[in-house]
Amino acid sequence: MRENLTLGVGSVRILDSQAKQLKGKKLRTVKVLWDETTQEMTWEMEDLIRKSYPHLFAGKLFSRTKTFKGGGNVRPVKIN
Repeated sequence: MRENLTLGVGSVRILDSQAKQLKGKKLRTVKVLWDETTQEMTWEMEDLIRKSYPHLFAGKLFSRTKTFKGGGNVRPVKIN
C-alpha cells in the first residue's frame, strides 16, 4: 500500500482482443486480466494499454480478432 492509500495494481496479461467498426471509425479493444486472485477483467482501449503497458504486447500478434460492424448491443466474442 502506498502513502496515499492506493494500491499499485499492474496488468497481469491480455486475454483477448476485438475491433468494432462504428460510423467509419475502428475501435480496437483488449481484454485485460488485472488480478488473477479476484479474476477482475475489463475491456480497455488497445492504444491506451499499449502506451501504459508496452511489455504486454512484446511479441504478440493479434491477427485473430473479430470485427464487429454496426451499433446496438454487441457482446465480446471469445476466439479460440
